Amino acid sequence: MFNFRTSKNKPAKSRSQKIFIADEDPLLCELMLYNLESEGYHVSIFHDADSALDADFTQYDLFIIDLTLDEMSGIKVAQYLKQNRITSSVPLIFCTSRDNEEDVIKGLDYGADDYILKPFSMKELLGRIALLLHINDDEE
Repeated sequence: MFNFRTSKNKPAKSRSQKIFIADEDPLLCELMLYNLESEGYHVSIFHDADSALDADFTQYDLFIIDLTLDEMSGIKVAQYLKQNRITSSVPLIFCTSRDNEEDVIKGLDYGADDYILKPFSMKELLGRIALLLHINDDEE
C-alpha cells in the first residue's frame, strides 16, 4: 500500500514553532494570526516597537516585523535582534509597504532574511516562512 502525504495530513512537527509579529495594522495581524495558527504555528502579536522590545525574544523561531513600525522603529527592533547573540541567527522577515529599491537594500542590510511587500499573498508568506524555518532547522 502506498502512503501519499498531502499538506492536509503531513506529519506533526516535533515542536510547534513560535512566530513573533510586530505590525501596527490590526486587520493584517488578525489575518496573519488566523492563517499561521491554522498551519500549527504559535503566534505573538505586538502593535508597537515599545511592546515588541519588551518581549522575551529567546522563545521565538521567526520574526516578522513591519519596517515602518512606529515611524521606522521596526529597524530598531531588527537591530536589537541581530546584535543579540541569542537571536542573531533567528530568521527575520520585514513585511512592509516601503517598496523602493533603497528601502529593500536597507532592510536586508539591517539583517532581514527576507523582505515582503504589502499587500502580499498569504500563501506566499506561508511559503517563505516554511522555507526559512526549514533552512534554520537544517542548521541546528
